[in-house]
Amino acid sequence: MLEKLKNKTGRFVIGRKLKKRSRNRKVCNLRSARTVGIVFKCENNHMFEAVHNFVKKCRDEGKDVFAIGYVPEKKVPENYVLRKSLHFFCISDLNWYYKPVKPFVEVFINERFDLLIDLSVNTSYPVKYITALSDSGFKAGKRMEGTDHLDLCIDIRESRDIDYLLQQIIHYLNLLNSS
Repeated sequence: MLEKLKNKTGRFVIGRKLKKRSRNRKVCNLRSARTVGIVFKCENNHMFEAVHNFVKKCRDEGKDVFAIGYVPEKKVPENYVLRKSLHFFCISDLNWYYKPVKPFVEVFINERFDLLIDLSVNTSYPVKYITALSDSGFKAGKRMEGTDHLDLCIDIRESRDIDYLLQQIIHYLNLLNSS
């Protein structure tokens, strides 16, 4: 019963905030993006390494990248914190209805990235909150329940493989023509 109330409250908050925000959508492919925001639910070390390598690749291509990950644990593991290229928050950084309360999350939401990529393979309210409210020009990620806030949804069925998701997102973002 309490979980239903928390989820309903979260959906209500997102809906209310989205009504107050206007976003100027602009198609952007991976090649033309100068600024990239990456958000993800970090469920294991393999996912952490895959995202870290993708961030490094984007930076090597001259892109300005800001990446944040949600760790569904009480504390962010030490080896995650040591990598300066990624910012993390965890369960203890959420309010009662799972809204992230770390200051860098609000900065991320208000940043107008050319491209925002949600690399989550499983649904998560804290990540959905960030992605839905982001002011980014173009948003891409995996098709899941409640991803109507994305401009490009990649349907990889029920695959929970970060490597396959990254491959597909890169492929389809490179196919887009941006104006």
